[in-house]
Amino acid sequence: MNYFLEMRQFILLSILFHVIGAFLSVHLIKIREVPPPISVTFIEEPKINNINFPFGKIVETKAEEDSKSPDEADLLSASESKGGEELKNEMRTSRAVKKGEASESNKGGVAQKSKEHDEYAVKSAKERDRVETDIQSEGDREAVFLEKSRIDEIVRDNPAGFYETGDEAIVSLNTKKFKYASYFLKIKRDVEAAWYYPDEAISRGLGGTTLLRFTLLPSGEMEGLDIVRSSGESSLDSASIDAVKAAVPFDPFPATITQKRLHIVVHFTYQPMFNPVGSPR
Repeated sequence: MNYFLEMRQFILLSILFHVIGAFLSVHLIKIREVPPPISVTFIEEPKINNINFPFGKIVETKAEEDSKSPDEADLLSASESKGGEELKNEMRTSRAVKKGEASESNKGGVAQKSKEHDEYAVKSAKERDRVETDIQSEGDREAVFLEKSRIDEIVRDNPAGFYETGDEAIVSLNTKKFKYASYFLKIKRDVEAAWYYPDEAISRGLGGTTLLRFTLLPSGEMEGLDIVRSSGESSLDSASIDAVKAAVPFDPFPATITQKRLHIVVHFTYQPMFNPVGSPR
């Protein structure tokens, strides 16, 4: 019983609250009207009362009179006011003098331009002849090369360095210079393919670095091969020389290489990866 009584009271209270809320929302709470965001006003198009408006009619206007310089205007005014023929003649003479000066100025400008053009043509011809002579003499002159001792001295001082003249260049095989990189890449692959580690040196645990220099001609022919710095072991030096000789012949120089000789510097590094046979562990 108590349960049903409580439920009835709850329902009655709920209905009463809803009725009160509805009454307040209708009579007490005023909803504020929000104005529209855009106000649009229609304006009537004005009517044209003049029915005689010349639609599509071209109206000619009077051309403006040629403007005259202040000097001419003063002379004309003076001549009209005084009625004197002398001022009119003076005005005509002034115009004739101005035209003559302008004509002489134009002639002088044309003559000056013609003179400058002729001088430029002469200079261009002389410069062209000089360049052609220099190119011809460059091709006819005898090439100048460094002594072998001087080349080896440069390599020993800076094995990874770069030395270039008009006739020859000393370049490391590992150079990153674009001019030589692609050509040297093929040489390096051929040399590495023929390179070997001597069995005797492996068994004895020998290592070191051999510094070689070999010289190529534009045809790809090898002109010289020398040891610049020995590894200290003859077997390792011999293996380095054999690797370069086995890669012969080399390709001709590409068009980007204009030298008549290339002295290519190569490092052959031998490093044993284990202890020699019979050595204590």
